[in-house]
Amino acid sequence: MLSKKLIEALVNFRQKRIAVFGDIILDRYISGVTRRVSREAPVLILEKRDEDYNLGGAGNTIRNLKDIGARVFPVSLVGKDAYGEKIKKLLENSNIDTRYIFLSAKRSTPIKTRYYAGDNHTRKQQILRVDESDENEITSSEYDLLINALKREMSEDVDGLIISDYGAGNVTEKLIEELKGLGGRNNMFIGVDSRYRVFSFSNISFIKPNESEFCDYMGIRNTSDLNLVFDSGKNMLSKLGVDIILLTRGSEGMILFEHGRDPWIIPAFGTKDILDGTGAGDTVISVFMMGLVSGLKYRESAVLANIAGSIVVMKPNVATLTYEELEKKIVSPEFDQYIEKNLQEL
Repeated sequence: MLSKKLIEALVNFRQKRIAVFGDIILDRYISGVTRRVSREAPVLILEKRDEDYNLGGAGNTIRNLKDIGARVFPVSLVGKDAYGEKIKKLLENSNIDTRYIFLSAKRSTPIKTRYYAGDNHTRKQQILRVDESDENEITSSEYDLLINALKREMSEDVDGLIISDYGAGNVTEKLIEELKGLGGRNNMFIGVDSRYRVFSFSNISFIKPNESEFCDYMGIRNTSDLNLVFDSGKNMLSKLGVDIILLTRGSEGMILFEHGRDPWIIPAFGTKDILDGTGAGDTVISVFMMGLVSGLKYRESAVLANIAGSIVVMKPNVATLTYEELEKKIVSPEFDQYIEKNLQEL
């Protein structure tokens, strides 16, 4: 029975060690009320009431892994500034190892500031996002810090490595080439979520593009033409030489591409009326990786990741899920009905 096998895998989550390398971004949330129009311009005035911070980018993947029970070992470079210190503090507050979170005096920490507005008794709505990033390349000494940290992590019995490339400068072409060689020698799972350059990652375990990224990579406009999507996924699989492509499609679920098998459609679990899909891809790659290192097959891990995604898209903002939430969904009658209706061939 699939639900029993997935629960057994969940139990193993607490024994797994996952390294995460990539771009940690600081998510900043500013919320307030809007009651007046400015005299300076035809815009509303936001009266600030609250300010909060969270881990974004690779940091959200780290949070997801931690919350579902893994031991997480992040490797990243952030600015030697107040925001970089805030990232380290957030990690430390979650009991996450920060020995390989390096502070660079030559770079600034990437930040995404989201502004939310509304009245006191209404749900706040996002009205603006401001991104701050550093386009300077990492130095040779910073490269050495990162690659040496990754070599140490990958030689210390980690079960898998997730590369979270948000284009903020940590994941360089030189590092990518070095990591591919290390993964082959260590015989470990390496998964990649890359915003802009998936074709740099060949001969690894799996990649996890979302639908818009996939379409940009492959030059597709009509995603309703599944035959076109299938052919493009097969071409990408062959060209990159990866074992798996897990394509996330928002409220439409996922498609799994494997060598020697037809593309496998995984319908969305639960309602298609999602609340907020921000950061759901980080949840999906985290749970998919944890399934693989816990002994599940590709399709079984994909189903587990699909269930996890269905939980976080019903939460506001960038969210994670807990081990208990995932377990509760798997043992529910809803899960058995979903499998019987949609995935009998599993």
